[in-house]
Amino acid sequence: MLRIHFERYLEFYGEDHGARLFRRVAPWYARRFGPAKPFKQAILGITSRADFERVLADYIAWRARFCDEHGELLPKFRPDPLVASFLRDPDDPVFARESIPVPKGPVENW
Repeated sequence: MLRIHFERYLEFYGEDHGARLFRRVAPWYARRFGPAKPFKQAILGITSRADFERVLADYIAWRARFCDEHGELLPKFRPDPLVASFLRDPDDPVFARESIPVPKGPVENW
């Protein structure tokens, strides 16, 4: 998905500008990568498709130490699964509240 998204940026903005704009988006993907510090640091310097492919290949090689023989992250390195808010534990204090807090005062002030 990351690669497709990057290609769409290049298609729409051109290689130079698209690569620079994609620097903002790539760290969002890295949240689901498990250990990703080298990727997040390196992706901020891309200026072309070649840079992107190099950073991705370097990261995949670096990440191998955190994976099993099938390429899946080892359990201790896996990020928590994504869970929709309506499926979360109702006893969690964030979801146990009866209303959403809002600032005090007239609506015009906030």
